[in-house]
Amino acid sequence: MKAISLEIKEAARLMHQQGHTLQAIVKRLQVVSLRTVYYWKQTEAWPDPPPVDDPQRAIEQRLTLLAGEPGKTRVKLNEMDRLTDMLAKLRRSKHPPPIQTMASGQTPSRGKSSGQPRKKPSGSNDFTGIKHQTILDNFKQGLFAYQRAEWDRRDLRVRNHLKSRQAGFTWYYAREALADALLTGRNKIFLSASKRQSLIFRDYIAGFAAEWFGKDIKGQDKIRLNTDQGEVQLYFLSTNSATAQGYHGDVYMDEYFWIPGHKFKALNKLASAMASQKQYHRTYFSTPSTTSHPAYALWSMADYNTQMRRKKAPEVILPKREILRQGVQCPDGQFRQITTLDDVIAGGCDLFDRAQLELDYPDPAEFGQLFDVEFMDDQNSVFNLEALQHLMVDSSQWRDFHPELARPLGYQKVVIGYDPSRSVDGASIVALALPGKPGGVFRVLEVFNLYNCAWDHQASTIDDLTQKYDVAGIYIDRTGNGNGVYETVKQFYPAAVGLHYSVTVKTDLVLKAQQVIGNQRLAWDASHTRITASFMKIRRALTQNNSQVTFVADRSAETGHADVAWAIMHALWHEGLPPPDGRPGCTVAFSKAA
Repeated sequence: MKAISLEIKEAARLMHQQGHTLQAIVKRLQVVSLRTVYYWKQTEAWPDPPPVDDPQRAIEQRLTLLAGEPGKTRVKLNEMDRLTDMLAKLRRSKHPPPIQTMASGQTPSRGKSSGQPRKKPSGSNDFTGIKHQTILDNFKQGLFAYQRAEWDRRDLRVRNHLKSRQAGFTWYYAREALADALLTGRNKIFLSASKRQSLIFRDYIAGFAAEWFGKDIKGQDKIRLNTDQGEVQLYFLSTNSATAQGYHGDVYMDEYFWIPGHKFKALNKLASAMASQKQYHRTYFSTPSTTSHPAYALWSMADYNTQMRRKKAPEVILPKREILRQGVQCPDGQFRQITTLDDVIAGGCDLFDRAQLELDYPDPAEFGQLFDVEFMDDQNSVFNLEALQHLMVDSSQWRDFHPELARPLGYQKVVIGYDPSRSVDGASIVALALPGKPGGVFRVLEVFNLYNCAWDHQASTIDDLTQKYDVAGIYIDRTGNGNGVYETVKQFYPAAVGLHYSVTVKTDLVLKAQQVIGNQRLAWDASHTRITASFMKIRRALTQNNSQVTFVADRSAETGHADVAWAIMHALWHEGLPPPDGRPGCTVAFSKAA
């Protein structure tokens, strides 16, 4: 038995070195528990697999592991198919086919001098020969009344629209942009806080082209379309695109109230410059953030009134909310409108259940910001908007992060934070990349907001993350609803840490977050606007007996909202409250797996 035990242990160690997860090792060997394998790894200090920085090597390694697994499931077979396709594309990109040379004695032709008939454009990006009515008929299918009204206003010089969450405006404006580009030949420019958010427009447009006309669109950040009106260019830009002054066209600025404040003014000037010609138009649309954001001066006409004061002209006042909900042309040349959840439903959209949403978001302030187009009050927030917006980045700049791969971050260390909802069956789960060096930056890689999900499904979501990442720690609030998740996670990750919430624990978690945020040691993609809003909801309050200061996340004494922020704070605790330079800090009482 001893020899067999040593043999099994050696097999487990080799599988770990090859990149297998501990869960996969247990499933393959079938004679040891996860706790045992974890014990071997810790006590014998098994070295971690070598890092894989090259995407091609990462794919090849994953394929090798999958090929060696017996009894492969359909999921694993599908994964192998996808990885094989990605590997072939990577190899083709590194070794393109040789360029065909001309026959002996011939010289390359220039311009039209060759005398050879020009080839017709390929099917990709070629939209010539499509009738205007065909474009309009396809465009108008499936639109709700409030979206059809936007089409009628598409030629206004400036539209400024505050809207309910998930009201379909990004989908609509992408649809409008493609139809109008084909009808008029005007270029389209899409500005967002991050490249990931900007490319949502591209994905929508590609989908419409395939659905309407069976056309394939090629191109990523910049796309050229052949139309009957001439060549049309589509640009997909983020806050890193300040050198794009040479572009011109209709501009769409998505979620502009969530563009980091220190970048918004520069980006707005860029948008104005690119749409300077009178044939072009600007469209701003967003859910609201706070009145302290620089974009509020654009929305409220404060910028316009500043100019009027210089000219000694009378100031103007932002129209009342009831008028804004109908839409109104304002003296500064902007057409302003508010579209709430009720307006969306009245406009024919049957995709929402308001009663259920009110259960999902019981805090009136949070519901108001998300669905009733109300600005957040950040006066009493523990975390202010300006500091948080400095953490919003364009994650496409993270060269070591490849979300499309089986192991998006290779074998770099990741921690997972979990916070349960207090009102419905759900939770927020985050995956944070640990800093590469002491004092470095934590990066939010993935965010899951689960609703009406049983605790075993929540635990399986965490299990899936342990298969994708090299997880160094899992931190779970097990005070109430999260206890079932914690007990389940322990079965496949024995080192999971359970947090018993108390005033002291919550205080230390907030102090750690303030420390990290204050030093700009946290980053997430700017498309995750809910993270910013979630942190801003946390405020100080007195306990019920008024004896201690605690932290809550809504306007009642009830805790448990701002789940995403708490989940991130749980993961941040992996580093501990003392900063990396070793200064004294606090200690949190955790419950660890035995």
